[in-house]
Parts: sequence; C-alpha cells; structure tokens
Amino acid sequence: MKKITTALFLLIFSIPAFSQSYAYPKKEYKTEKALHMNFRNSKVKIPASYNSCKHNIKLPTPNPPEGADFVNIISIGTSGNAYGYGYGGSKPVALWANPELNTITHLHRMGGNLNPNGFTGNLGYDISRDGGLTWNLMIPIYTVPEDTSGVYFLNGARQPSHAIYNPVGNINPDDAYVSFTSGIAGEEDAYLYGRGNIGNTADTLSNILYSSPEDSIFLSVPIGYVMTRTGEIWITDFSHDWGSGSMQYLDKIAVAHGTWNNSTRQFDYALSALSHSTVCEGGPCDTKVAFAPDGQTGYIAVLTDDGSVPFSTGRSYYPVLWKTTDAGQTWEAPVSVPIAGPNGIDDVKNFLSDEELEELFGLPLPNRDSIAFTTAFDFDLHVDAWGFPHIAVVIGVNGTDAYSIVTGQSTISGYMFAAAFNLMTYDAENWKGYEMGRLKTFRGTFGYITTDNRIQIASNWEGTIMFTSWLDTDLPGVNDNQLPDIWCRGYDVITERTTCNEQWEELPFNVTEYSEAMWQAYFFVSSHYVFEDYCGVWTIPLSYQDMDPGNPGEPVQYKYISNFTININDFCWVSVDEKEHNLSAFQVSQNHPNPANTTTTFQITLLEPEMIGIEVFNLMGQRVLHFPVEKYSTGSHPVTIDVASLDAGVYFYSVSTVNETVSKRMILR
Repeated sequence: MKKITTALFLLIFSIPAFSQSYAYPKKEYKTEKALHMNFRNSKVKIPASYNSCKHNIKLPTPNPPEGADFVNIISIGTSGNAYGYGYGGSKPVALWANPELNTITHLHRMGGNLNPNGFTGNLGYDISRDGGLTWNLMIPIYTVPEDTSGVYFLNGARQPSHAIYNPVGNINPDDAYVSFTSGIAGEEDAYLYGRGNIGNTADTLSNILYSSPEDSIFLSVPIGYVMTRTGEIWITDFSHDWGSGSMQYLDKIAVAHGTWNNSTRQFDYALSALSHSTVCEGGPCDTKVAFAPDGQTGYIAVLTDDGSVPFSTGRSYYPVLWKTTDAGQTWEAPVSVPIAGPNGIDDVKNFLSDEELEELFGLPLPNRDSIAFTTAFDFDLHVDAWGFPHIAVVIGVNGTDAYSIVTGQSTISGYMFAAAFNLMTYDAENWKGYEMGRLKTFRGTFGYITTDNRIQIASNWEGTIMFTSWLDTDLPGVNDNQLPDIWCRGYDVITERTTCNEQWEELPFNVTEYSEAMWQAYFFVSSHYVFEDYCGVWTIPLSYQDMDPGNPGEPVQYKYISNFTININDFCWVSVDEKEHNLSAFQVSQNHPNPANTTTTFQITLLEPEMIGIEVFNLMGQRVLHFPVEKYSTGSHPVTIDVASLDAGVYFYSVSTVNETVSKRMILR
C-alpha cells in the first residue's frame, strides 16, 4: 500500500492547471491503428495475392529447465475454420464456467476432424461437469435450417457467445441450460439466439432477434455479452447503417436484454439503445457489459473519443462508462475516464521509465502530463463484489498519427511502450491503474486475419479477486505477436495486491510456457468466472485454437488448459513503496474484517517507542474519525476501530508518527 501523506491527499483531490501541448514520439517507431471490423461481412474476403502455405515462422526448440512445471492441455471440440473465436478485435464468450455447478461449457462452430461433414454455421458445445477435467464433446445445439443457395448457407451462426443459465436453487447441471447468441450469416441485421437443455441434449430451441430500424437500432454481432448472477443476459453492440453499403456508425450503442421465460423455457429479448456520439474515426472501438454479483450494479463501457476529455480529443481513445444500480432499468449519464493529461491516471502516466521516455521522445524529457497515452482497441470489463468496475485494457503511447499506438520495442527495456492494466475506481472520479504486465508485442497476423493482445478479465464467483490475461510473444528478434503465449496476473480487490510469478518477481505468469501451447496459443479465450478448488486456490479456465497460423480457413482443434491455478500465496506482499516502508520504524497491517460494518482491527508494529496518531478519511479527503495521539511501546499493538457510525463506502485509515504517515484502504458495508 502506498504511503499517503496530507500533501498527497491534496494532490489526489485537486485538479492542476494545464496548458494543452502534446509531446510527439519519434516517427521511426512502428505504430498500429484500430481495425474497425465490417461485422456485416459474413465471410472473410481473402486477398487475391494471399498464399495459403503454412506460416513461414519457424518455432524455436524449447529447452525447459529440469523440473519445469507446465500446464495440462486437453483436446476438446473442433471447427471447420478459425473465425469462431473472433478476430480483428472481436472476442466472443466461448468459455463459461459456473462454480455453483462445477461445470464449464465451450461453445463453438461445428466442422473439423470431429465433425468432418459439419457446416461451420452450425453450433455445438463441449461440457465438463467436473471443473474441466473430463469432457463430453460436440453436442449439437443449433443446426442451420435451410440451404437456399447450394453453396452458401443462410442463417449460419458467426462469432457466437454463450453462458450457462442455472435456475434459482438448482444444483444439478442436467437441469441447467446453455444459452447462446450470435451474429447471422447472410443479409439479416439480426441475432440468432437459442438454448439447449444440458440434461436432454435433444431439447433445443432457436429464434431470431431482429433489428429495430424505426429506432435506428441495427444489430451485427454480440460484441459485449454477459449473464448476470441473477440469470439475465445483457448484450451490447454498435448500431451501424448499412444502407449505403458501408459501415456508418449511428451514434448509438445497441442494448439487448434477455430475461428467462418459465413458460417457454427460453429467453425473451428487449431492444434499447444508449446515445453515444464520437469524434474519432470509425466510431468506438469496442464495447462490453458486466454486472456485480448482486445483479443490481452494472456497467456498459466503450473505448472511444467522444470529445469529453479535452486533452485526448482528436488524438486518442479512452473508456466511457454508463452505470446502473437498479438491474438495468435505468442507466446514468456516461462518465469518461481520462487516462492522460493533467487529469489522467497517475499510474498510467508514470509506468514508463525516464530512460524509456528519453529513447522515445529525446531530450529534454517531456512533462508526463503532455504525453498522449491511448488505450489499444479492445478491452474487457468486470464488476467486483462492491459494485466497482474493473477495465482490463492495454495502454500505450499515442503515435504521431491520431488514434494510433506505438508498437515498436524499446532497446532499453526490451518492451513496447505499453502495458496491460486493470483500471478501477471507487467513486467514478478517482481512477487507479494496476499494471498487470509490460508487453513485448501487439498485433499478430495469421493469413488474412489479425488479432491483438485479446486482453480479458475473469473473477472468482464472489467478485473479490480479478484475473487478467492476454497474449504476448516474448522471443528475441520477434516484433509482432505471431508466436503467442498466454500471460495472466491476479489482483486482490480487498488487499490491493497483485500476484508474483514463480520466481517471486512482480511479473505475470507465463501460463503456456514449456507446454504444447508454448508460442502457439492462438486466439485464446478466458471464462468470465473461475473455479475455486478449495479455499484460496483458483483454477482459471482458458482455451485456444490449435490451427495452421498461415491459413485460418483450415479446420482447428480447440484446446482447454485444465490446471492453471493461482493461489492466495502467489499474491505479492511487498510492493515498491512497501519495500521502503519495511525498513522504516513501524508497520501497519491491513484491517480485518474488510469489508466491515461494525468494528475492524489492524496491527501496528514498532521497532522503537513512538507517538502515534490515527485518523480515518473518506474518499473526499475529509477526516471522519480522529483518535488522540498516544505513545506506543516497541512491539505489536492491535487497534480496533468502531465504524458502525460511518456510511457504507471506501475509506482510508492513516497511522502517523512524527516522521512518517502510512495509509491503507478499508471498505465498509
């Protein structure tokens, strides 16, 4: 926990003056721009010059150290091509774990070796009822009803997402349902949706949800998709006008809300829209939706530039969120998240070293408030147990061109000038950026499709631990994300700790290192929820495509990683600030219980006698509790605070000596 002094509180809650001026990086660094997918195209257009031969990159020979521990990988379903996991920024929800049922499902398009005559527009799923150890494969859930062209199937599913609907009180997987939604191949501006009974696989239903042209709501594919813990489905999409034959964003976020109908045993959907105009080219990049475990507090988010952040306007992307506290009946006005400039997130503005800034910008070093940081072009969203949003996103330096990101590698650090972050806030105004890991590469090209880092975020069932994962290639001489491994790092919302890797470094885990997926974990996906094997041990469900990386039109074999775990002992208990603090004269523990509602206790440990003052502040920096200064002797002293008179929310308790102040966060409910 960082030390927070009175001066720092003033800095946190003040807005400095700033004269807008950008620092531009050197032009020789490679940059990338967003690939705004034409979601209407049901088939990927193959360039005439495309060569379908195998990838021309030769894999190095891995040399695992003696006793290396690597993950176990299980072959699950197959598909006729690699498009089902999304590309160019799209990440369908292909994995869904339900810890209450100890069940996980994997939805995919059909075809491939296990279904040689199957059509890729059909859908099937793989299921494990024992937490991912054993599987039943290729269970049909949707079959295209007609073929009117002889070559091209109408009503074929594309980029499908899904979840497990578990009726209230049910503990038997056979009495639950797999519910899916997808785009539709063909000319319809609509979604395909349906469900299958897990216990009776012949019991399937499907239907079509049409656009609402009179409301300017047009559907493409379910870009954002979630099932709440209360059993409701929320989908977000960008409304585009296709009448001119080109993609024209209509300044609306399409929202589909599904509720379970006990009579028909399927979901009924209602369409609405959120108004959202932009100044960025092509409209917003990505959208996601997520809810807290109570199903009441939720967020819809986009990566965009809507002109509301003066420093970034016309230059770079940032998140914008809508919030609901009544289960989606109403949505509050959107809130922008400045990541750069004078009002930007300090953790973002300071993640690059001075040496890297000199390499990128030259001397004199630019003021960090003048650096135009930008999000990349895809992200993920989660909401924790207290209703606080968590945005998993890659952030880097804006290139000279507007809405570009620098993807060249630093010769000093070896990393890109970018990192994976978990952005979160307690009040929608003061944001923190937890760096999950620096990146070596950004975009991978596989034949005629591309994908970036595909950053995703999962949580435990209770919403107290977040797990961020992404793709990156860490090989000498490789500058693109062509040979990806899966990387993952955990974050504890209560203690604000992140995990350390196997060497106890404050770095992410390389999940696929030395496994059969090493350097070839193509187009991975993560589940929204993880399994808790037993107290303090979490298995993070992950899957990827075993494919010909040079020809995504060829069949793929899906692979499931069955035993990648993070446990409570993996969380770092020493951060940079605390390493300094551990050498000081006193230490302050995290309070327990946290969250608390009546009393909570923390420990003060002294190396020598000290005069100690204790205060409690709210998020506005206002002191709400104060205790007289007392002399404490050498040793450990438990301190109990009565918090029953305080409102629910986030607070800081500060412990001060004559020379030092240490503050820690506590949550009251």
